[in-house]
Formats: sequence, C-alpha cells, structure tokens
Amino acid sequence: MLWYVIKAVSGRETRARENIDIQLRVNNLTDHVEELLIPCERITEIKRGKKVTSERKLYPGYIYAKMTPHHDVLEVIRNVDGITGFLGGD
Repeated sequence: MLWYVIKAVSGRETRARENIDIQLRVNNLTDHVEELLIPCERITEIKRGKKVTSERKLYPGYIYAKMTPHHDVLEVIRNVDGITGFLGGD
C-alpha cells in the first residue's frame, strides 16, 4: 500500500473522510484502504484570559490515504461529496 493525497473542500475534510469510510464499507472495499489521515496539531491559546486548546489542520483541504489504487476504490472516493479529486495527474 502507498500513500495518496485526496483533495477535499477546505473545512469539510472530516466529514469527507467519514463519508469515504461509509462508502467503502457499503461497497465492501475496506481491505484496499488501510488508513485515512487528516494531519492536525493541538494549539493552546489564551483567549479572554483563559487557556483554550484547539486543533488546527496542518494542510487544509487535503486527506492522506494509505491504500491500494484499485479502480473501484478510486471511483468510490472521487464520487464522495466534498472530494474534488486526487493531487497530481491521473
């Protein structure tokens, strides 16, 4: 399995990842995708005198997938709402 970068609508990466998981389960293709990752970092800020911890996406608009590029898997991912395609050429 290799890593691929999926382009998603910025701000909707988490929902798109959940939809990919659902569609892969529905189509019995979960064995072709090992991991879907949205890199985040925890940041602590002081707002109004209080410490607030939140998560910030390192690469907004991108989802990383460790998968086998099977034709059916690629089609399922491309057709998920919020996904615009893959990074790089076809």
